[in-house]
Amino acid sequence: MIWRRWGLKDNPYSLNEINETTFDLFAGRGPEVKSLQNIFAGNKRVIFLEGDTGVGKTSLGNYWRYSSMQKRFCFTPYAEICLDQPLNFNFFICRVLEAISWSLPQNHPFISRDVEFKVYQKKSKELFEQIKLSFVRETSSDSEDCYADNVKELFIRLSQILSKLSYEYGLLIQVSFPELDNSVKSIFQENLWKLFAIEGIRWLLIGEPMLGERLYYHNSGILPDDLHKVSTKPLEITQLHELLMRRKDYLALTQNATLPLASDVIEHLYLLSAGNLKKIFQVSEKITALLETYDLPSGINLEIAKPLITQYFQDEIRRRWNISQTSAEILGFLVKEDGLSPGAIAQRVRKLRPNVSRNLMHLKQTNLVRMEIKGRNRIYYPSMEAKIAFS
Repeated sequence: MIWRRWGLKDNPYSLNEINETTFDLFAGRGPEVKSLQNIFAGNKRVIFLEGDTGVGKTSLGNYWRYSSMQKRFCFTPYAEICLDQPLNFNFFICRVLEAISWSLPQNHPFISRDVEFKVYQKKSKELFEQIKLSFVRETSSDSEDCYADNVKELFIRLSQILSKLSYEYGLLIQVSFPELDNSVKSIFQENLWKLFAIEGIRWLLIGEPMLGERLYYHNSGILPDDLHKVSTKPLEITQLHELLMRRKDYLALTQNATLPLASDVIEHLYLLSAGNLKKIFQVSEKITALLETYDLPSGINLEIAKPLITQYFQDEIRRRWNISQTSAEILGFLVKEDGLSPGAIAQRVRKLRPNVSRNLMHLKQTNLVRMEIKGRNRIYYPSMEAKIAFS
């Protein structure tokens, strides 16, 4: 009931992605949407939509593919396809085929009577059963290569089925990948790129920067002209305000509905997080809940919110991570100077460099710092949480 206090029926700071029913809530991204449209019309097989965590890549991908389906440019599954590490081709295939098998009859009920679709469903169920047995019997990942021909046959059938439904560009499959290291198995890559070669199917792959380079299989035979990359940057602050106003109007119970947080609070969080929508919305929801019982004016301004934000994150960091005094000192210096090498940090906290390195490793594991390599140096930067807690 907290949101009714502001004349809203639900949380305006929700992290829910854009879906096929919420197009009106999408804001900004004009250049990226135009780029995706041009790439699609240019007959690219694989599009990598890359960007930092939390900038809105999945919402952008959803908006573009669902709007493309409305215009009958392509068919795309409704269900989200998100993968986790370690990547396994059989698990990946099950997720993709399940999403398509559920979504096609939802959008085209008559397809259930189609002979080719019935054959596809029968063969996909047989494949699922085989894969389930392999998970029970096998202890290694070698079985990932066993079903490549079956999988290829199923996707060719899907392409043929979609060709009868009058979609201009066939099937579009969106997949979100986790943050990948350099240990992606070649067997996963090889089988994945075999799918990319099938006519009538386009792929939108979403992930961190360098996703394309980490997934690329050099012996795939797919030409560079068949691939394209779109980089996603954070929304501009004006676009973020527009997004929130659209959410307010969408969720309003009365004409007097307002957003709980004043614009200066949002701008403060925007600067601290470098435009990370996920973090901005998480913090906004938390501090609104903290102030639920307070008798406040129509909007929570920065003067009211700032000390609560700081206190919340100080308590959260100590509660969740139990960081040492040295780690706290390191974070304090990083927040003040926003980017230091281990040697420079060791001088400031007056500790031996190996001790500082151990603390930095722990802080990196807890996502309280991030590291960039610049020349021969490793430079560490504080996370948004650290900036708030130690500013």
